[in-house]
Amino acid sequence: MWVNRKIVMGLAFGVLTATLPFSTFRSASVCRRCGCRSYAIDFQLPFIPITYWRHRKTEQTLFSGMATELALCQPHSHDWTLIQGGGNGVLCALGNGGNLNRDVRSKEVVAFITNTNRYRDKSEAQKWFEIALDYKDSKALGDWLQFNSFPESGFDSSPEYDKWREDKDKEWPDFVAAARRLWGE
Repeated sequence: MWVNRKIVMGLAFGVLTATLPFSTFRSASVCRRCGCRSYAIDFQLPFIPITYWRHRKTEQTLFSGMATELALCQPHSHDWTLIQGGGNGVLCALGNGGNLNRDVRSKEVVAFITNTNRYRDKSEAQKWFEIALDYKDSKALGDWLQFNSFPESGFDSSPEYDKWREDKDKEWPDFVAAARRLWGE
């Protein structure tokens, strides 16, 4: 009887030891405060979401670089929002960060906020910065800019930018209201 227990315990320990290095959950996240991204590997107990060690790599995005350059966010602890992940028994985990991720990688969003800062003022740029990192309106902002063909490199002059805004600003309230109804608030 004692020999059987030793064998069972030895097998269980062997299986645990063999599977431990492969029990990882890999994920990508975006910071809701500055727009940088992170890639994490959580080493977990097999098939149990208990993390015993995490490795995280953080990278700047076009958006977070712009936020630093224009001083649109203060030093902070990152507020990570899951974009997607998988592993350790999870095939596909999707988080709320997908639309935020799209905006922080969008040249149009970065150019729009940069132009707003340059041709209007910092407080208005700050407002659009916050919209780009807001769950309910980030998708609408990216879609609005793409739908209205905002140039990836922005405008070279205030009159060009002002003309675009004059034509498109009146559409924004209806556009965001429709997006909220469609995608939920």
